[in-house]
Amino acid sequence: MPQRYHKLTVVGKSFRQNDRTVVKVRCDCGTIKIVQLSNVTSGRTQSCGCHRREQAKRLHTTHKAAYTQLYNVWNHMLQRCENPRNSSYKDYGGRGITVCKVWHNFTSFQKWALTTGYNGKLEIDRKNNNSGYTPSNCRWATRRQQTHNARKRRNNTSGYIGVSYCKRNGLYVACAQENGHLRHLGYYQNPILAARQRDAFVRKHYDQYATLNFPPKEKL
Repeated sequence: MPQRYHKLTVVGKSFRQNDRTVVKVRCDCGTIKIVQLSNVTSGRTQSCGCHRREQAKRLHTTHKAAYTQLYNVWNHMLQRCENPRNSSYKDYGGRGITVCKVWHNFTSFQKWALTTGYNGKLEIDRKNNNSGYTPSNCRWATRRQQTHNARKRRNNTSGYIGVSYCKRNGLYVACAQENGHLRHLGYYQNPILAARQRDAFVRKHYDQYATLNFPPKEKL
């Protein structure tokens, strides 16, 4: 009885080719090709390639937006939060940032995006950088606006966003991004004064997007 692996049926004996052991197989779609034997038996190769094409076609038919920029936003969001092999995982999933269950479905994410002002020039931005991707914690922002909604860097020793210690004069310097460049806002005797100056600047120029060192207390 012919050996069968997923959508492939072995139709001949294995043989050596280019220092590899290969075998002739017939796919369920009728295509006959020669593939590496270990890829077939391990499940790495499951069809002649038609299975991937079918999946891509089904995905595109289902979402009507697969492979668009918005789809890539959604896919990259899931990858950095749930794929340990992703280069950005350590800054997202690795520190507990998750994607809500509703947004595991692209159609649900797409509906939210199109009703909250999405356009191709905007990127998804979390209001609270220590919380996950949920409708209530996300909005659309430009890359420039996102620079003001950042958590403290790992090498930050001052304890405040946008504040660093200057060894040369023994003072704390306040900084903020402006038009893609780092702007120095002044030197201060202590980090709290520097942090308040940085907050004042970003609150004035990027009010709704800025992460503040001293956010205003909510009124009860």
